[in-house]
Amino acid sequence: MSKITQVPDTLLYYYALLNRKKKVTASESRQFERSFKGYLGEKSLASLLSQFESSKILPLYNLLYEINGSEFQIDTALVTYNRVYLLEVKNFFGDYIIENNKIYSLNKRTQIYNPVHQLERTEYMFKKLLAKLDITTNVTSYVVFINPHFVLYGAQVQSPFLFASQVDIFLKKIARQSRPLSQKEYLLVEKLTQENIQVSMYDRLPEVQPSEIKNNIACVYCFNNIKKDNSFYFFCPSCKKYFDNEEVILQTIYLRYTLFPQEEITVGNISEWCNGELSKHTIRRVLAKYFHVHRKGRYTLYSFKNENQHKNFLSSYIIEKAEEERKRLNLPLVSP
Repeated sequence: MSKITQVPDTLLYYYALLNRKKKVTASESRQFERSFKGYLGEKSLASLLSQFESSKILPLYNLLYEINGSEFQIDTALVTYNRVYLLEVKNFFGDYIIENNKIYSLNKRTQIYNPVHQLERTEYMFKKLLAKLDITTNVTSYVVFINPHFVLYGAQVQSPFLFASQVDIFLKKIARQSRPLSQKEYLLVEKLTQENIQVSMYDRLPEVQPSEIKNNIACVYCFNNIKKDNSFYFFCPSCKKYFDNEEVILQTIYLRYTLFPQEEITVGNISEWCNGELSKHTIRRVLAKYFHVHRKGRYTLYSFKNENQHKNFLSSYIIEKAEEERKRLNLPLVSP
């Protein structure tokens, strides 16, 4: 079953890119911000869902399916008795207005994409998926604007919109009116999980060359360069955070691996990636502690003990970054 605490691979990739690349393009920065805001919005919804019994509401997150060569994504699906709610989660911020089914920013009159169009396609494709799985159930869809600092003027009562102040009431109503899940719903969850695909055919992550990567050690929070404070710690002048040598070495390895998984993990390579600021003795000690050791004659290579250990390590920083942003915006957030 998909879990919202997992940081999407796309977000991890752009996170590593912004940390390590010498010159980040405006497009790459926007993509990171878009992915991060989407992740924060979905986690905020998950925090509200965590208070309800799974015997009545069973949430699934970040689902991706393919039907007849066409893909569609579901941010959140709530499986309840004889009904599935499809939720398109948007973490928009600011004042907007809807006119003639088009959404504009209130001040600049800049038009943005109306998520209802995407919602309608998602519901249509989901019903085709249910038919393929030979499962009959009711389907209801909503766009969830999870940010309390978003206002949409002109929205009609019958619009498929749920605003931040309405979400908790909406979920409590579902929980109150729904019967406990039957075997039919658990079978549906099992099939939806099995049909879920992990990688989109349309994912186009920007290619980066090793020559575009900086060897300076950057802060995992603000992406500015950090400095060696003493023999044991590095210090970020911007964030005022300290990192010990072991943490810096692991950060360097996992960020580099996220961008270049084919590169060999050796003491020499890591020393170069750290710009020679850490001794090879220290690097070798950390590698022996966290990685498998493979000796080949004069050379020693290292490999992961767990294929996802880089994701687990880097995700902790993104989750912490999301928590700081949640506090700033006063959004709910599920505990990792």
